[in-house]
Amino acid sequence: MKKLILILFLGLGITFAVGRVNKNSVGNKMFNSTAFSQQQTNIKTPISISELKAGITDDISKSYPDYKILEAYKVENTDGKILSYDVLIASNTKKIDLFYDKDGNYLSKRDVVNPIPSYQL
Repeated sequence: MKKLILILFLGLGITFAVGRVNKNSVGNKMFNSTAFSQQQTNIKTPISISELKAGITDDISKSYPDYKILEAYKVENTDGKILSYDVLIASNTKKIDLFYDKDGNYLSKRDVVNPIPSYQL
């Protein structure tokens, strides 16, 4: 009985040791850490409302006359090239996130789930 238990433990230990995955590998493929580190990340930076393109503020005032701009962001790549704009607007009971391209053209919107009390506007 002791030999059987010893064999099971040894077998499991070897299986576990062989089955360990190297930190730099996924399955049988190695990560190219240089290529992975060279991927660009986008940077979202708060901006003042006056820094928004005129087309963006015009679109908001026409499409959402009862809304107020709460926050504005520019999204840039690591080279400082503006990729898009993100604008958070709110009415007394609803928040909406609006997305515009680098030229100020409307892309999409996302309703913010948690409405805010009007005293916070």
